[in-house]
Amino acid sequence: MRTPVVTRVPLTPRGRRTLVVGRAHLVSFALLAFGVGVSASRGAAQRPSPAAEGSRALVTADEPRDRVDLRARLDPSTHRVEGSLTWRFTNRSRRAIEALYWHLYPNAFRAPEHGGSVFLREGGTAIRRRALGREGHLELTSLALDDGTDLLARSTLDVGIPDDATQLQTSLPRPLPPGGTLTLRASFVTQLPEAVARSGFAGDFHMVAQWFPKLARLEPNGRWAHFPYHGMGEFYADFADYTLEVRVPVSLTVVAGGDARPAREEGGERVYHFEARAVHDIAFAAAPDLTVLERDAPAARGAVRLRVAHPPGYEHAAQAQLELTTAALQHMASAYGDYPYATLTVVVPPEAAVAVSGMEYPTLFVSSGPWWASARPSFGMGAAETCVHELAHQWFQGLVATDEVRHPALDEGLTSWAAMDFFQTRDGHASGGRVGRVTFDVFEVERSYSLPRVTPRSPLSAASDFDTDAYFRTVYVYVPLALESVARTWGRERLLRALGDYARAGRFQHPGPQELRAAFEREYGAWFVEDVFDAIFTRGCTLHTELSEPVSRCDASGCREELVARRRGCLPLPLQIEITSDEGTRRLPFPADVHELTVVVDPAHVRRVTVDPGRRNLSDPRRLDDVRVFPARASTPPTRGAGLSTRMLSLFQLLLSLGGP
Repeated sequence: MRTPVVTRVPLTPRGRRTLVVGRAHLVSFALLAFGVGVSASRGAAQRPSPAAEGSRALVTADEPRDRVDLRARLDPSTHRVEGSLTWRFTNRSRRAIEALYWHLYPNAFRAPEHGGSVFLREGGTAIRRRALGREGHLELTSLALDDGTDLLARSTLDVGIPDDATQLQTSLPRPLPPGGTLTLRASFVTQLPEAVARSGFAGDFHMVAQWFPKLARLEPNGRWAHFPYHGMGEFYADFADYTLEVRVPVSLTVVAGGDARPAREEGGERVYHFEARAVHDIAFAAAPDLTVLERDAPAARGAVRLRVAHPPGYEHAAQAQLELTTAALQHMASAYGDYPYATLTVVVPPEAAVAVSGMEYPTLFVSSGPWWASARPSFGMGAAETCVHELAHQWFQGLVATDEVRHPALDEGLTSWAAMDFFQTRDGHASGGRVGRVTFDVFEVERSYSLPRVTPRSPLSAASDFDTDAYFRTVYVYVPLALESVARTWGRERLLRALGDYARAGRFQHPGPQELRAAFEREYGAWFVEDVFDAIFTRGCTLHTELSEPVSRCDASGCREELVARRRGCLPLPLQIEITSDEGTRRLPFPADVHELTVVVDPAHVRRVTVDPGRRNLSDPRRLDDVRVFPARASTPPTRGAGLSTRMLSLFQLLLSLGGP
């Protein structure tokens, strides 16, 4: 019999490492041939404060909040969960309701011969590049009111979407008026799928997520926000107070969202208990020989108990992610508001369970390995990128709880920028790594990888409107690059204030695009949201600039070279043109409303002309046509080109385009 291993890790000074966010999956092998170097600097020591007991006081969140009590027994040999729930539900809308709508997420993993699902037809398994192995499903065995009234007989899977069983409609025996309450009781059996996307098992490791019958979100107007389980675009739910009891063989260790109570042994099983207040979901992981590292990270109110659970052999990865989460948690809390819960759990899955990695739940997220992973940059493929990205999800969408299906840009788009901004803040120009003496900017890595082959559609489109490739390139890449262009043009602090305003005002409020737009208007003004915000979020505008071939002109006053700077696209960024000559460097404005600007230079003295020298515009798919280099002798024609840094970026862009999806 093996009890859970918990290691207390003190908060000690650690070196700050160069970090990177990106999406390339094959390019590292080419980069290793150049010899990737990493810069390092020394961070300051921090002193832990006592961990808070239980969840902190929370602001109003869907009051009066529902209460959900879940019980689960996991059989690791069959990978089945026998569960029951008691759900005290309140009609918080302005209308009487006559029916309930439920999500039955595990039915997304039914094989086509057993009915299939929207998830499979949309290519949901492509999220982790895994085909469906052993299928999963959820069987609801009973559903009743507290007084014994049978609701299962009043329920149907037919909600207008054929060949999909991920939704259930339950007719009520009588309308429930505004403010009315019901206590619902259900029993169910969930067969976990072989790990394929977000949930499932791999060997003896189990990620039990999206695993119970879950009420859909009831909007204030009385409309149920119900939808099938999509391949992209994930969840949307009301906040509730959850309790979770998990029974497993004594050989297994369990970690879950919320605050853990001491486990006990009963009837030859180990029983775990968790409580999570004001969250919109709860998930748990179970496996033999899980080790849990713990640390109390300083926070504005008390401390946050950080827990990193990992399988044998992943000690190095877990320690690195504990350090990284500690630093990133403080950064995110400062930017977007205090983390309001007492506990945050990170699960490092084994390599065999990579299909469930990179997934967020309230107060718990699943990062990634591999076992040798560290906080060092790996050009988009590493555990560091996954760890910080999933941590940022605790704010976007965790604390604001936006509709990830209707507006994934408010979830993945904002999260991607927040994670990349953390690395940029820590590591500056080397935030994307090094090749020799050449540093890679984290945003330039993303720009080079994804923009050359995409013109983004409206980022505020619903997730189901995209195919997989367009979804990734628009939501995960275009949105953060456009936001970073705003930060570099009008100031990073202003963008952080706007997003921080949105995150704080929208906490527990289920905000939508209009609330984000209002936050930007408060910070930048009405002109900005009409000209810039709408160009980004509504139209998906990009901006491509280039310098024409120089034309020589001579007259009585002498000879000169004329170049034309052009802009194409609808992203209205004011830029600059830099002219470097023997006399020094000067910059000319290139206003947002000017599409062509003629630049006149003296060929005897000019050395270089560059459009957007500060690289504000990150939506430009190509940089080389923004630069003209003039040789020292006027008789030699000028050339396109740049220094080593730009040329290395171009090579990097080519490698990324070959290795990307």
